[in-house]
Amino acid sequence: MYKPGASIFLPFSTQNSTTGVAANADSLPTTISRKNGIVDPSFTLNVWNTGTGTYQSSGTIPSNYIAGDCVNVLVTAAVNSVTGTAVLTNFVVDTYYNSDLYSSVSSGTTQIRSDLSSISTNTAFIPEILGLLGKYSGLRNTTYSAGPSNFSNLISYDLCIYDGSTNAQTNDGVTGLVHKYSVVNTYDGGGNVLTCITTKIS
Repeated sequence: MYKPGASIFLPFSTQNSTTGVAANADSLPTTISRKNGIVDPSFTLNVWNTGTGTYQSSGTIPSNYIAGDCVNVLVTAAVNSVTGTAVLTNFVVDTYYNSDLYSSVSSGTTQIRSDLSSISTNTAFIPEILGLLGKYSGLRNTTYSAGPSNFSNLISYDLCIYDGSTNAQTNDGVTGLVHKYSVVNTYDGGGNVLTCITTKIS
């Protein structure tokens, strides 16, 4: 996977077609690139010899390529007057590398942690969140109805959210009260909750 402006390096080799032994090409091999099936002369690659029968090709992905472009690079070489062509690589241009995405996620995580740190200074907000998770909260004015198999269904109550555990344990509906919600539940014949309607009172 490559993105626009990235460098590309493509090693390849040539052999004697009769013996299969590594051998230099009769002349420097040439490469062409195709974008979406069409030869693109703007994507040029340099080729140089690195050893007997070994070569390197390199270039830069044009900056005007966009994510989704399909690219093929082909090389043509002649050894002992026998010419052959091979595909060096196929790839689809993308906008980001995996490392870019990881970096973005890491940055986002750091920002989230920073945001949560800022939020934690809001002493009225954090107790409410904790209360909704079952901490610093208490139920008042509970009402039950007969459920199946002699069980009772909790049909309504006030959910009180407090600013700390002490006031939540006292649960007088006044001291340290941050918010109060009215909750009404409905059930089916099997005692399963059908609806839960919550209304903020204060």
